[in-house]
Parts: sequence; C-alpha cells; structure tokens
Amino acid sequence: MSRLAELLPFHAGYETVASYFSRLAAACGYENARAFAFHLQLQFQGIVAGREKDLETFAAVLDMPRSSLSAGAIIGDKYIYQISGQVLSRHEMQRLRFRFCPFCVSEDEHRCGGRRGFRAYGRLHWHVSAIRTCKRHGVRLVSSAELARSPFQYDFAANLAAESCRIPRFMESAEAAEPDNLQTYVEKRLKGVRAGADWLDSLPLHVAIRLCEIVGASLLHGNLFRSSGFGDREWSASSGAGYDLLKEGEPAFRQYLQAQVDDFHRGKGSGGERSMFGRLYLTLAHQTTETAFDPIRDIMRDVAIHNLPLGPGDEFLGLITSRKFHTIHSASKTYGIPFERLKKLVLDAGLFPVRNLIEAQAVDRIVTEMAATFNQKEVITKLGVTRKLGRQLINGGLFKPSFKVKQQPGARIIPRYPAEQVTTLLANLRAVANCTDMSELHDLHTSIKRCGCTFIEAINLIRSEKLSKVGWDESEIGLAALRVDPIEMRLLMMRQNRSFRIGRASAQW
Repeated sequence: MSRLAELLPFHAGYETVASYFSRLAAACGYENARAFAFHLQLQFQGIVAGREKDLETFAAVLDMPRSSLSAGAIIGDKYIYQISGQVLSRHEMQRLRFRFCPFCVSEDEHRCGGRRGFRAYGRLHWHVSAIRTCKRHGVRLVSSAELARSPFQYDFAANLAAESCRIPRFMESAEAAEPDNLQTYVEKRLKGVRAGADWLDSLPLHVAIRLCEIVGASLLHGNLFRSSGFGDREWSASSGAGYDLLKEGEPAFRQYLQAQVDDFHRGKGSGGERSMFGRLYLTLAHQTTETAFDPIRDIMRDVAIHNLPLGPGDEFLGLITSRKFHTIHSASKTYGIPFERLKKLVLDAGLFPVRNLIEAQAVDRIVTEMAATFNQKEVITKLGVTRKLGRQLINGGLFKPSFKVKQQPGARIIPRYPAEQVTTLLANLRAVANCTDMSELHDLHTSIKRCGCTFIEAINLIRSEKLSKVGWDESEIGLAALRVDPIEMRLLMMRQNRSFRIGRASAQW
C-alpha cells in the first residue's frame, strides 16, 4: 500500500471508486479530481465509468490489487450501468446531481479513519434512484438543487464542500421516512441477498425497478397517471405498492393486467385498445426499445391476445403470430363473408359473443361448416324441389344436421346439413337411372299424384332399386330430373302396403 492509500481508507463494498479518488484529490490539495487525474496521467471520467485501463492505473498508484477496487466500480457512462453485479439503466441512476444523507456525511468525520476533513465518502447506493431513504437515520436522501457543473461532475469531495454550509440546515429540515419495500428489495439484491421474489429476481434489476414503479403508480393514481408532479414521496409509495403486488410473481402480474382489461371493457379505460395497459404500454411501446423488457412485453401481448381480436399481421408490443378471438367484424374481413350473413351463422350455431368476442377456433369451424354445409333453403334449392317437399325429406330423416347446438332461451337456432349428404343422395338417385327411353315415364311430382304415395316414400322406393324403369332428364335440376312409371310405382306401393297389413295381422293373431 502506497503512502497515498494510507491518507484515507477505501470503504470497499460501500464506497464508489470515483468517491475515493475524489477524496484523495481533495486531501492532496487539488482543486478537483480531474486535476489530480491529470497529474497521475489517467482520466477521471475513466474512473467514473469503470474503464479497466484507468482502474488498473489507479490501483497501481495505490499499490493495491486491481480486484480491491471492483466492489466500488460503476461500469458504464451512457445508457446501461453495472453496479455490484446488477444491471441498471440511466433512468434508474442518479449521477449528475449530488445526492447524499446529511447525517451520514456528518457522522463520517467522527466514525471513519484517515485525514480529517476528508473522511465523508459517497455510497454506492446513493446513486440508485429507487433508494430514496437512508435506512440508518430514517430520513429522505438530499439532492442538490442544481446539477454539478464541469469540471466538478461526479466529484464527490468537491460537491460536498460546496454543500457543506447547508448541511446543518439539511439536517434540521430532514424529512423522516422509512424505506419502501422496493428499496429494501433493491438493497438486498445489490448485496447479493435473495429476498423471496423469484420472478423479479429473474429480471434485470432495472426492469424490476421500473416495472414496480409503473405498476404501483397505476394502482395508486390510475393507469394513465402523470408523473410530472411526483416527488420522492409519491414515487416511494408507488414503488412499494408495485413491489408488494409483483413479489408474488408472474401470476400476480397477469392478474393485474387482466384487471386493466376488465376495466377497459367496463368502459373505464380511454384512448383505445393500445392504451388499455396505460403508462406501462406507452413506456414499453414508445419510450424504450430495450430487449431486457421483452419478457414483460411477451406477457402483455399474451394477455392482449386472450382478450382482444388480435390476429396474425397485427402489432401489439411486437408482431402477432396467432389468434385467440375474433369479432364479427374481424372475422367478416378475414374470411370475406358479409357481416350480416356471418352474424346470422354465428347466432345459428348457438354462439353468443361475450364482450363481442368469439373464439377463433369456433369461427373457423363455422366457416368450414358453411363451406361444406347447406341451410334448409340451400338444400331445397340444390334438390330442385318446393319448400314443402324439401321439409318432408328433412323431417323424414334423409338429412342429419352437421352438429347439434344447445338451444338458448329466446334464440332461434337454424341447423345446417352437410353438402355431402345432398350430393350423395342425388348421385345415388342418378346412378339408379337405367332407362334412356323416357317417352312413357313421368316426372316425380306427377307420378306421386297418380300413385297416391308420399314424396319420401317415392324417393325411398327409387333408392331401393325396386323400379325397373327410372330415367334422368339432364335438362332438369335435382330431383326434378327423375322420371318414373307411375303405374309400376303404384303396383309396388300396393304390394308393400299389403305385406305390411298381412304382417301386422299375423302379429296381432
């Protein structure tokens, strides 16, 4: 250890390297730390930013191992910092404005060793914005009214000297405060101590801090809160509220988001679907592009997909690749089906949209069914018969509905029939046709009148291939193309009826 290091002790694990360098500069009579750095042929900004070259040079001057400075190094000087092995962003750091506890710096002169007048040192945690209270003294930290001017930026000793005359007044007017639960969590995490919040622990520290702050502020001030008037007191209350909720993990965060969705659907939200999650959405969509927040974006996107008619091609904190729900409007646009027709199909299928949402799989099924099924009117048109005759075939059991639905009170459910059943019936009847000379044959409608049977009896008779003469007129549509001999049909019907009566009498006997 050099004579320079013997002037003042370095409080490893508590003090920043920049603070120690600054105090040594002041103790050696230099006007500021940058002048001292120039003398030592290194850059003070490199010490502030934790650059390896400058830290090695400083350690060599002190005749100390480079590793002895590691615990006090804050690495980074633009957007992302590493402190005590944790990642923080510029938003979570306070470096340009001098921030301290007046009681701590006053006590340091009595409790710490080294040259008098330079014993007060800058704590690592004072640079973390989420730490707003001195736990030892139970007061709010003090921030200087103005930003430090160059060349005194980051220069702890020089800034403390500038504030020294005001320290007694700061102590008298100090605001009593207890650390909020987020601060306690952050302090433990910076010390490498687990606090029982596993999900928050899985996130980078700056993500955990910002998420707690925004969620807590939305709980206390509404999800579109304005933070321009927030001070340490408001942020501390918000941070604590957010941490208390999120310490329970991802399920608690999802419940919070779902509550935001429910409020939106109840009409308490404003600004459209994109502002459903308020400041949290606006922050992650427009104020930061950091990939560190992607796990939060993924959860929010998943909740949105399960509550909004979002589908492939849409954007919600990233590109949507799957769909959970449709509205009638979105389904109409997606499938190219007129709105009113699709709405009727949905209601006919017994689906009653909740919050105007219908499960996408159900809509897919309806559209698929629609493409492969006919309603009663379409069945009648395809068969080429009157409405009355068509209903006879349907009621006679020749066609079965494509699916069964549960009738809802006051709702009229209209069944649909597989198109395959209709085309199969026509194909089977067409295959039975065996007569090319149709001069003595008559259409089905005329034959039924002469025969005195029902329409469905005639169709079943033809399907059973019991008629020796069946024709098919290609110029007609559907069942209107059938041609039969009414005399032959009448004889067959009489035989069947006689057999039926004989069989019934035998059974009675």
